[in-house]
Amino acid sequence: TDDGRTWTEISTRRSNAIRDLAAGNGRIVAVGDDGLIAVSMDLGQTWTEHPQPGPGFSSVAFGHDTFVAIASKWNGNGFDTQCVTSTDGMSWSTCPFSSSQFRMALFGNGYLAVILPNGIAYSTDGSTWSQMQGSFPSKLAWAQDRWVGISGSNPWTSNALLQGWGEVMNGSELSGFRSIAGGWVRP
Repeated sequence: TDDGRTWTEISTRRSNAIRDLAAGNGRIVAVGDDGLIAVSMDLGQTWTEHPQPGPGFSSVAFGHDTFVAIASKWNGNGFDTQCVTSTDGMSWSTCPFSSSQFRMALFGNGYLAVILPNGIAYSTDGSTWSQMQGSFPSKLAWAQDRWVGISGSNPWTSNALLQGWGEVMNGSELSGFRSIAGGWVRP
């Protein structure tokens, strides 16, 4: 509650591991293994679980008054996938698009988006979704005035989400990174 200067551990544990968090509309939504979706309306002090059947969720994002959560779990022959949306974090609906794999849910610069293996699904209002084919980094973040991304160990950048992506450099020194974040840092 003080811009990250101090932290308090909450002793109550969830039924499954939490993999990602998103905040919006006065609540925090946590997603995780075995369909875990948990909602807190008091800054994480207490949680109510609203699990969804299916594989474990790996990513959740909030934008345009909408949460979107995705799941992709390898089953030995392919991925079991799930994509759901919610305005309150408690009642969830299936996304109006599908994919053989979901890589990341994110929000930035007016886009609520889900990264797909060969493209992107996106919404500029939280309810109408479009899809675009193409090469996109598997992990993305909006940082001040540009998109930054990473695929494997290669960094990418673009001024616009839907066009102009290019590798920045050979990223062999970035080996091992699994995610990326963007935002402001206060002194």
